[in-house]
Amino acid sequence: MKTKMFNVLYKKDGSALMVVLLSFVVIMIFLGSIIMLFKNNLVQTMTQEKSVQAYYLALSGIDLGVSALLQEGAGGENDTLLYKEFSKDMKPNLNNTPTLRHTIDLGDGEVEITIRGMDIDGERWVEVHSIGILKDTSFRRSTNLQFLVSNPSVQKREQNRP
Repeated sequence: MKTKMFNVLYKKDGSALMVVLLSFVVIMIFLGSIIMLFKNNLVQTMTQEKSVQAYYLALSGIDLGVSALLQEGAGGENDTLLYKEFSKDMKPNLNNTPTLRHTIDLGDGEVEITIRGMDIDGERWVEVHSIGILKDTSFRRSTNLQFLVSNPSVQKREQNRP
């Protein structure tokens, strides 16, 4: 009885099959983890790309808002929306300055632009706030630009994190 059991336990028949099956399982686990790693990297890259697209939409909104404020009419430099709505000459009281809001569809997304006057250390500033929203996603990025009404080249930029 003992020799029969000894022969069954230490018989070499079928050991190659066990080695092949064990090697196959180890290789499959290794390949599965590599595939998951690539998948996670792809998802992260796509998320980052969408976030950057939304940020550039927001930057486009800033550019559109500032150019609308600075566009001169027939009356020259004093015939701009900036001068008419936000200058101390036209609106001495800051409370009388409007908050302008507009949403623009730019194809792949839309931009929500808000423009308001503000007083910083006795000087009149304008803040342009823009939110870029990608269509069919939840990606939103926003950015701000503040500039001096009397000299629009004096600017402060701020990027808001999602």
